[in-house]
Amino acid sequence: MGAHVCRIRPLFADTDAAGVVYYGAFMRYLEEARTQAVESVGVSMAAELAGGALYPVTHVSIDYQSPAAYGRGLCIATEVTEIRRVRFRLDHRVFDSESGQALARATVWLACVDAETRRPRRLPPTMAAALVALRVEDG
Repeated sequence: MGAHVCRIRPLFADTDAAGVVYYGAFMRYLEEARTQAVESVGVSMAAELAGGALYPVTHVSIDYQSPAAYGRGLCIATEVTEIRRVRFRLDHRVFDSESGQALARATVWLACVDAETRRPRRLPPTMAAALVALRVEDG
C-alpha cells in the first residue's frame, strides 16, 4: 500500500496573530495522520490499548519548510520507513492541500510498551502487519 494521506483543516485556535499555524500544533496533526494511517489498514487503536499495548513517541524531528496558513487545508502523507522488533519509524510529508506546496517533513519514532508495566514489548502481530502494509517499498 505505501503512503497514507490524511487531510487536516487547521483550527483558528491553532494559529498566531498573523494567521500562521503554530509549530506545536503539528504534533497533533501528526498524531491524527498516523492514527488514520494505521486504522486505514484495519487496526483499531482502542483494541490495541485493550490488548495491553501502548505506542509512545520516543523521538520527533520536524523540518518546517514554509508556513501553514489558517483557512488552507493540509495533506499529510504518512509512510512507515523502518520496523524493528519493538520500535518503528514513520516519515510524514505535510503539504498545502490546494497548492501542493511542501510545508514540513517529520520523522517520528514510536515504541511498543506494555500498558501495565510500561516496559518495552514486541509489536503485536496486528500492529506489525499494519506497519508492513504501510511500509515504503524500496526501489
